[in-house]
Amino acid sequence: MKIINLIPGDKILEFKEIQEKIFLKMYSEEMDNSDDSRSWKLLNEKVYTLKQLRVNKSFYVMYIHPVHAYMNRLFDTNKDDLLEFMHKYINCDKGDGIDIIIATKDYSMILICNHDGEIYQAK
Repeated sequence: MKIINLIPGDKILEFKEIQEKIFLKMYSEEMDNSDDSRSWKLLNEKVYTLKQLRVNKSFYVMYIHPVHAYMNRLFDTNKDDLLEFMHKYINCDKGDGIDIIIATKDYSMILICNHDGEIYQAK
């Protein structure tokens, strides 16, 4: 089964503007290299203690294709489905994960999950 088919929620077809806002929050304008993740905070299992995951009812979940940006996809996902998905497919201890970005609708929280099972929060 394709990873893209595992992500819960409603697919958002026109997502360029939302994607740009998420990337702006992830990457500081002062950074010379947009792949620089030094300002991200490693959370891993601590992610489940974040207030934003408890109080928000829905989130953006963006699948990031490892090679082709045109294959990125964005979903509007409710909290319960998101948490179930994270527990099922992201395992920090075993190094299992999916390349996704999770954002609150107001972009106040951005989480970056990678295929190695690491979960970061953009500062």
